[in-house]
Amino acid sequence: MTKAAMNLRGFKGGSVRAPLLDLEGATLEELQQVMAALAKDPRTGVTLA
Repeated sequence: MTKAAMNLRGFKGGSVRAPLLDLEGATLEELQQVMAALAKDPRTGVTLA
């Protein structure tokens, strides 16, 4: 999840190593929604790419 969040923020998070799998589908969409909500709050300092 950390690498996917880094990628959404514009950092080079890359992919996870086997045997783990990168986030995709509904899980990635949920993370995008959470990150978007954080980016809307100026107190968090979160920006998205």
